[in-house]
Amino acid sequence: EHRGCTDAKIMLSVARRARCGVPAARCMSSLVKVSPTMAKLIRDMGLEGVYITPSGPKDTVTKPDIDAAAAAKAAKDKELAKPLTIDFRPMEGWELDYYGTAPTLPTSATTSAGELLEYYETMYTMRRMEIATDVLYKGKFVAGFCHLYDGQEGVGMGLEAAATMTDSIVTSYRDHCYQYTRGSTVAEVLGELLGKYIGPAKGKGGSMHMYKADNNFYGGNGIVGAQTSLGAGLAFAHKYAEDGGVAFALYGDGAANQGQLFEAANIAALLKLPVIFVCENNQYAMGTSLARGSACTDYYTRGQYMPGIKVDGMDVLAVREAVKVAKELAKEGPVMMEMDTYRYHGH
Repeated sequence: EHRGCTDAKIMLSVARRARCGVPAARCMSSLVKVSPTMAKLIRDMGLEGVYITPSGPKDTVTKPDIDAAAAAKAAKDKELAKPLTIDFRPMEGWELDYYGTAPTLPTSATTSAGELLEYYETMYTMRRMEIATDVLYKGKFVAGFCHLYDGQEGVGMGLEAAATMTDSIVTSYRDHCYQYTRGSTVAEVLGELLGKYIGPAKGKGGSMHMYKADNNFYGGNGIVGAQTSLGAGLAFAHKYAEDGGVAFALYGDGAANQGQLFEAANIAALLKLPVIFVCENNQYAMGTSLARGSACTDYYTRGQYMPGIKVDGMDVLAVREAVKVAKELAKEGPVMMEMDTYRYHGH
């Protein structure tokens, strides 16, 4: 113990202050005594946020203390990197042999405890950001519309885990979390919602118009289904540039009945564009059950002239593995995916 606090309590305080933008090394220096030289060494060795037990005079951190913390971190990282195999619910396929030999749909994924912790941290941040947004919206601090993503984090995280920053993403107005996974900070996302200059659209776009072109995120779009045709255009750009990227065009089950989706799918099939149309089926569109709004609820089969994959959107590993398969198929032409998911707030 140190000054009446356990290590866990000390690290909790560090984590809380770090989330507020205070550098971890500075946080540590306020709890235990760290000289500027030792603080620089902590940063250089990647030990920011790692608790270091002080052994020097008056509880100061010494070089041996830092070396011991580095060794402990290396041992922990090695343990976290051990491979794990996790099974998930089988996927469903449609016309998987449309471009030739049908790929095998995986039923398990290889991961590690460290990777799972990384996914969890990202999805937890998404959830807390959206809950904070909900509180701000209900308090009338957020003007205009506000569409939350809580419940669907497995889709966003799984997609990003399989994608690269070369790949393009364009989505609907439920876009806050993609702005975050594409490189913006929580502060920047909330700043946009609150109309502040720090936001990606300098506070002028609000909830529905996030944007980060430098990381190939082409925003939320306020017109239902309009992003699907933009996705086809982004795929055309990838094919023209021959950069190996694919375009993800995300839409909901309500937008799945929009005519522009079928027009975009048709031109994508004609031109063999590397686009993946992703239906985030959260079951209720604006509020109407999908069975009451769609004559065909197998959204992954809607592209009659392209392969389709349906996957459990509540399982981040299943989504990741499905997107990997879809990306391989997209090298030959468009793909249609359905993410079976659910949102925890109203429209």
